[in-house]
Amino acid sequence: MNIPTRDDTQHPPDSPLERRIAELETRLAFQDDMIDQLNGVITRQDEEIRLIRRQLEVTLQETRQLTDQLTPDTVNEPPPHY
Repeated sequence: MNIPTRDDTQHPPDSPLERRIAELETRLAFQDDMIDQLNGVITRQDEEIRLIRRQLEVTLQETRQLTDQLTPDTVNEPPPHY
């Protein structure tokens, strides 16, 4: 299998094409790094959102229980002054 190699006589190292390719490779490397960083942020945020949802569900359950405890059982009885 023949793998094409760079022919320096065709495009010298300081040619506009070589500089452009080097710039694109540099930008790609930075973009890859940024994607990895953003992926880490998203993963942490997802974990935090899951934790907050669990905490909210517990808080809602506790609120319902307290509301049930504070609500009198005799809701249909007329007030004592009748």
